[in-house]
Amino acid sequence: MNTFQRKIAAIKLGLKSIQPDDTFVVSYPKSGNTWVRFILSNLLSDQNITLKNIDEYVPDCYNFKSIINKTLSKRFIKTHDCHLSSFPKSIYIYRDYRDVLVSYYHYQVGLGEFTGNLSSFIRQENSGFGSWTNHINYALAFKQKHPARILMLSYEDLLKNTSSNIDKIAQFCSILPLKSTSEIEQICSFDSLKENEAINGRTFDKNEITFFRKGTIGQWRNELSEEDQNWLTNKYKTTLKQLGYL
Repeated sequence: MNTFQRKIAAIKLGLKSIQPDDTFVVSYPKSGNTWVRFILSNLLSDQNITLKNIDEYVPDCYNFKSIINKTLSKRFIKTHDCHLSSFPKSIYIYRDYRDVLVSYYHYQVGLGEFTGNLSSFIRQENSGFGSWTNHINYALAFKQKHPARILMLSYEDLLKNTSSNIDKIAQFCSILPLKSTSEIEQICSFDSLKENEAINGRTFDKNEITFFRKGTIGQWRNELSEEDQNWLTNKYKTTLKQLGYL
């Protein structure tokens, strides 16, 4: 990674600079980025973390550039842009794309950004961050070349083995936690996060849509038709198999 690469990536993200001790939280949309931000924020702070103050700890690079730019060191930054070669360190979260699409569909419909049905939604690239296949394959290739600079976490393993993944995140980021692993696990359980959102609200989205909807594994099996399941599975077969989803 050189200075020129960092400058170009910073310009693309609208930041003043990318600093040598920055850690980026990277994912394709609806893959668990906000969940990991909650874990990180609770590792960093002994305060109550909500969707209204989470950007004080792990700011979104699209909406909270001012917070990022005024922080001098040890920054944790959320992004969906996969500029891994320009990021000093990255936590990369991935999820079964079939579940990603179902979750993203409900989110876009709730926002009023999409009015078609689920079948039509899955047949187009909707995120604005390129294809899921390119996104994840770039991360996998980067992991092979620079294993010390990236921590790859699957959404499914985060759900099944939350405590061990909390410890992995703390170790990778060299954080001395201000809360215990068990406490963070409880705070960041999906039910707790849904309750947190219901009580405290959020700073984004005008529509009355729930950000934390279900968070379950394999919801695509119940919501996609058999034809759509087969279409998606066949189209993304190689990558799904590589990640252990087939």
